[in-house]
Amino acid sequence: QALLLRRSLAVSLWGENDGVLNQIAGVGQDTTAKLRSNNIYTFADVLSSSSDDIEKACNRSHPFGNNLRAAVFKILQHTLKLSACLEQDEYGQDHVVIKLERRESGANAPG
Repeated sequence: QALLLRRSLAVSLWGENDGVLNQIAGVGQDTTAKLRSNNIYTFADVLSSSSDDIEKACNRSHPFGNNLRAAVFKILQHTLKLSACLEQDEYGQDHVVIKLERRESGANAPG
C-alpha cells in the first residue's frame, strides 16, 4: 500500500479520472498507447470497459483485462484528498493550512 501511495503522489494521482495507466505493473508505453487508441485513457475508462475489450485493444490474452481492472480497482480503494486554505491567527498573520485526507472505499471489486 505504501508503494501505491508513493506512486500516486509521484504522478499526482488523486482520482479515477486522472490516473496514469502506465504506473501499473505490466502496462508500459506500448500498452498505454494501445489503450488510448481505443479511447481508454483513465482509470474510470478501464473500469467501464469489459475485460474482453481491454484484451482486444491491447492484443493481450486472458486474464490481462481482468488483472488490469483489478489493479485499477485496488488503486482507487485508497484515494487522497488534498486541500489548502489560508487562515489568519489571532495576530492577523496569514498561515497556509494543508490537509491531506486518506479515503478508503468500501465498494466491491469489478466482476
